[in-house]
Order: sequence, then C-alpha cells, then structure tokens
Amino acid sequence: MVPVREPPRRQDLSAVFFLLTVTYVLLALQNAPPPTMKQVFLNVTLWKAFFDNFKFDGIGPSWSLTVEETFYFLAPFLFLAVRRVGHIGVQVALYATGAMLLLLGSNISFDGFFGDFHFVASYTFFGRSFEFVLGMALGQAALRHPGLLAMSGRRVLTCLGAGGFALVVFWMSLFRQGASFGVFHPVGMALNNFALPVFVCILFSGLLSERTMFGRMLGSAPFVFLGRSSYAFYLVHYGVLASLVGSQLGGLDVRLQIGILFVAVNAMSAILFLLVEHPANVWIRRWADRLAERPSRAKEMVDPAGVCGGWPSYGPACS
Repeated sequence: MVPVREPPRRQDLSAVFFLLTVTYVLLALQNAPPPTMKQVFLNVTLWKAFFDNFKFDGIGPSWSLTVEETFYFLAPFLFLAVRRVGHIGVQVALYATGAMLLLLGSNISFDGFFGDFHFVASYTFFGRSFEFVLGMALGQAALRHPGLLAMSGRRVLTCLGAGGFALVVFWMSLFRQGASFGVFHPVGMALNNFALPVFVCILFSGLLSERTMFGRMLGSAPFVFLGRSSYAFYLVHYGVLASLVGSQLGGLDVRLQIGILFVAVNAMSAILFLLVEHPANVWIRRWADRLAERPSRAKEMVDPAGVCGGWPSYGPACS
C-alpha cells in the first residue's frame, strides 16, 4: 500500500497560467505570431479541447484538462444518475451525448467543435468517459465494501495490473497503418480507451490492498516528491520548454538525448512545483480557510454565549 504522507491538496491552475505566460513569451521571442484573443480565452478557460483546431494550442498536453474540467462539472449529476440507472446506464448516456455532439459538430464545422469521430473518442470527456465511470465504480466499491480493499500479503492485483498495463502499451505500439500508429490506429485507440483503464483500475486496487515492493517503492520519499511534481511534469514534458532543451542536444546519440531530456524535464518540474505550484497551493489553502472561518466568527460576535444554537430561538439577535 502507498502510504499517505500529507492531506490531499487542492489542485490549482497556477502552474498552468504561469507556463502559459512563459510559453507565449518564448514564442514571441522566436518571432511567432501573437496568440489571438480566442486562443487566450480557450486556454485560460480550459475549453480548448472542445475544438479540434485548438486542442494542442498553448501548452500542448493541457488538452486533457478540458476532459477533467468536464468531469468535475458533471460529477454531481453523474453521482445522482448512478443511483438511479447504475454505472452501465450512465456510460450509455454519456456515449449517447457524445454521439449527439458529434452529429452536431460534424454538421456545423466550427473550429473543429466535436468535428470527427477520432477527435471525440480520443480527446473529449464523452469519448474517454469509460475510465471515469470505472474510477467511480472503484471508489464506490471501496466505500460500500471496505473489506474488498483490506490489506493483505497478496500480490495478485498489483502484478496483474502492472503487467497488463505494460502489455497493453506494448501492444498499442505494434499497430501501424501508414503514418498512423498507437492511439491513432483504431485498434490502438480501443485498447487505450477500454483495456488500459481496466488494468489501471486493477493496479490501483492492488496498491491500496496489497503489501508489495512496488507499493513500498512508490511510497518512498523520492517517489512521493516525484508524484507531487508530476502535475508540473505533465505540463512541461511536451511543449516549448522541452523543445528548447531538445534543440540543444542535436549532435548526441538519440538514447542519450532522451535520457538528458528526461532528467531536464524532471528538474524543471521540481522547480516549478517548489517555486510556483506549492506556494500557490499554500496561499489558496490559507485564503480558503480564512474564508471558511468568517461565518463562524460572525456568529460568535452575534451570539457569544451560544444561546441561539437550540430551538426555538428568541430575540432579534437570534433571527
């Protein structure tokens, strides 16, 4: 099991906005055309991956934040729907919604808004919803049946999840159709959207319920820190900063280039986490805590003796 070393922290967008600013500045220094108001708006609101034409604009990997933002917005409704129609019913409804948006988008041709099947299946929440519904099912099972994830000395789930994950990724790399390969091949896309989430879910179940060397390694201090900076790594690993480093390694062996780039991206991610993301998280936590304390302080000032806590309440101070 991976130990929890700190309370869950609120995910903020400080790293996104900081890196977006850095990206635009670096592109300007390279004499690239300045971003339009539409590009800035879609990047700041995280709506860019609703449009095929803009999904890689700005910070390339941040297209998936649109997918996550859509889930966070729909989550309360999805939780209620699961109670009524179950996980399968919710999944069918999400795919049906994606199909309707595809039908609409393919007919209006507006900046690639839900423009074609591959885009909807690979880059939108509705196409990738299976992994979210599967995660919801795992979370619900853990809450309703705690014994399912009771700690044990087994290694079955961890080994099955990790092995299946590696096998699926390798299998995806074998599919090629002209210039299309991996997730761009129809079979690779199906493996990515269905098989991979299943094995990730199995792996999570194993890490939560089994004592293994793999789990202890992931719970060690270095890997915990890498996990904390992984959000920054995700933003940096494919973009202007990584390209800037890669452009300086042209004369080296390809494997050496990859190794140096990997170390450099991890270093940039750690710096970004320590100097931008973590301080912003601390500030947001303190601000939110002060905001939450204001109603209780106001109540103490009006009702210092706590006489209004019961029922019925008398007097203007308790109204």
